[in-house]
Amino acid sequence: MRPSDLRKTHLSLRSRTQQGVRPTPNQPYKSKVTHMSKINSPQTTSSGFVVVSTFSQGKRPRGLPERADLLALATTYLEKQTLHWPGLAGGKLLPKQDQESLARLANEFEASYASGQLGSPIAPATLGSDSPELGAAYIRYSDANSNTRSLDQQLINVLQIARREQVFIPWNRVFADAAISGTTVNRSGYQMLRELVQSDQSQITRLFVDDLDRLNREQIESLRFLQLVNANNMRLTTANGFDSSQQMSKLTHAFKAIQNELFVDQLKEKVIRGMKDEHAQGQNLGLPPTGFKVVPKRDASGVPILDRNGKCETEVVIDEEAAAVVRRIFSMYADEKKSPGDIARTLCQENALDRNGWNATTIGRTLRNERYIGVYVWGKRRTTKNPETGKRQDVMRPESEHLRREDPHLRIIDDELWKAVQNRLAEMSRNTRPKGAKKSRQACYPTRLFDLYCGYCDKPLWLSRSGKYSHLQCLHGKGGSNNCELRTSKSIRIIDDCILQFIKTQVLDEAIVDGLLVKANAFLAEEAAKPTKDTAELIAKIQAEEHTIKRLAERLAVLGDGIAAQTLLQSAVRAQEELKRLQAELDIASAVNFRPEPIGREAFMALLVHLRELMHEDVVASHEVLAKSLGRVNITQGPKAKRGHTWIAELDINPAPVFLEIAKNKNCPSSGSLDYLQIRSWTNKNPITVKIDQRGEYQQISSDPKASSPNTPPSG
Repeated sequence: MRPSDLRKTHLSLRSRTQQGVRPTPNQPYKSKVTHMSKINSPQTTSSGFVVVSTFSQGKRPRGLPERADLLALATTYLEKQTLHWPGLAGGKLLPKQDQESLARLANEFEASYASGQLGSPIAPATLGSDSPELGAAYIRYSDANSNTRSLDQQLINVLQIARREQVFIPWNRVFADAAISGTTVNRSGYQMLRELVQSDQSQITRLFVDDLDRLNREQIESLRFLQLVNANNMRLTTANGFDSSQQMSKLTHAFKAIQNELFVDQLKEKVIRGMKDEHAQGQNLGLPPTGFKVVPKRDASGVPILDRNGKCETEVVIDEEAAAVVRRIFSMYADEKKSPGDIARTLCQENALDRNGWNATTIGRTLRNERYIGVYVWGKRRTTKNPETGKRQDVMRPESEHLRREDPHLRIIDDELWKAVQNRLAEMSRNTRPKGAKKSRQACYPTRLFDLYCGYCDKPLWLSRSGKYSHLQCLHGKGGSNNCELRTSKSIRIIDDCILQFIKTQVLDEAIVDGLLVKANAFLAEEAAKPTKDTAELIAKIQAEEHTIKRLAERLAVLGDGIAAQTLLQSAVRAQEELKRLQAELDIASAVNFRPEPIGREAFMALLVHLRELMHEDVVASHEVLAKSLGRVNITQGPKAKRGHTWIAELDINPAPVFLEIAKNKNCPSSGSLDYLQIRSWTNKNPITVKIDQRGEYQQISSDPKASSPNTPPSG
């Protein structure tokens, strides 16, 4: 095959790559370069050219030119170097231009780029009788939308100026980066060039680039690289006339470095200006989050709308299937009190939206994303670069700089659900906690029925063993710190069984509830018998103040600026303050005068049935009810038994808040009376100790042992 035919083949392959048709799939790097005779399943073009990569499957390294571009680049190199150095043609450095040689050059480039290792030094015998100097070349283009022929064009210029300087550039000293900006040093080709400059055995004395901006577009790094070149007695030359050996080269280089950096700064400003305008015009910047999809924009007749470049315009719409998952995520967090991790595990188990990569971070971002309430916020963050390390990081912009756009037609979550989620996020956030206060994971995302605390050091108990036989233990007691005496652990199953047994006999028993109902109605009767407060005088004062404020406002309306107007204004302010005080006093008097109806036994027993049902629901719902009834459960260590020490649980049972919560949820007619009991701080607390052991015995603390309930089991 003639060289011209090979070039046509490569250009055809490159064209197909740019059109989205790749000759071979992207494949990960094999640590060892594969010989052509050992490559499996090669693909052959119509011209008989084999196009294979050393990447068997997966993704190519960032910055590595595509396979077709590498083959074309190798063809350009052999063609030009054969013309420049005919004495080396056909040898090891410039092999014959056939498909096997070109594929080998491409494989060597891929292997070196992926591993970051420099190729072997050049043997002097291979340079022939001319014995030219050895040089290296660097070529780069910045963007994936750039012309990929840019690498070939730069290489042609570099090889031409190198030949004029009597410098030979071997193939393994041609470094390239594709579609990577010069503002970053994280480029494999550039880093290999830096390593070559600092190597003691590089054999290289000359460096060639098409222009200085190909090396760097960052001023400080550009100056550092030139210092590195000079320190290693090398010479940097560009195709447009720069030569580091010239007397004014440092000054020229400094001005060029500043110019290159200013170009990037100006380009950034133009890009940001254009993106701001697109945001203001209702365009979508970037891919939308889960719950939305991008579709072609169509006219009234259903025909896709094309822009001035002939591309189809697009718009963002709600994806109903994904939106249902988003609504469920918000509901699980706000209503079911699940943590982001629990939500992610549930979605992964169900393979929601055919995805199993749900995680807590994704769920957290979803819950905070304002796009779900029809608000598109852009420009929250900006990227900064550390001048010392070169590391880039995102920094939050002030809220005043955020660009907000209302898209009510893209709302997925209603205001009520959104507020409920944001309120819970604020409660769980560390930023909203009082200074010095700490919240345990159990308090934030309950996974157990009871909130258990150490009775010695007042710290929440931690999970010391997970799985089927989960145990709880105090971390201070385990390590013997803070004088904590709770040194043993206890099975969660035993703890739950013992305390629940007590609740079933002392809270959910009808006889106990009847006694609670009698006490509550007796308190309501006492309240109803109290004399009411006369509010007629308060109402008259309020009406007088309202009349005074109205009269002062009328007089102020006809007065101009002056001392009289200032005096009237001060009088109006004082009258407003007095009116607020009187209205607050009337509200308190009205609340005191409220006389609730007695609580009916039938309605109260219905609440008991609902409470029993709730106890059989999930842990989160049961925990919420038990926390209001029991609050914190303090644990101390009891005497040693056959199977380890017993634990003593100390708790105050107050069932009134539980019945109130259920009454509100069920729209019970007795909810007003129960609410009155809560406002008047009526409680029926009863301090209890529960012995936690295998049998689950407990005893009740009372000043009179005979006053214990007939349903109370014998104490342990």
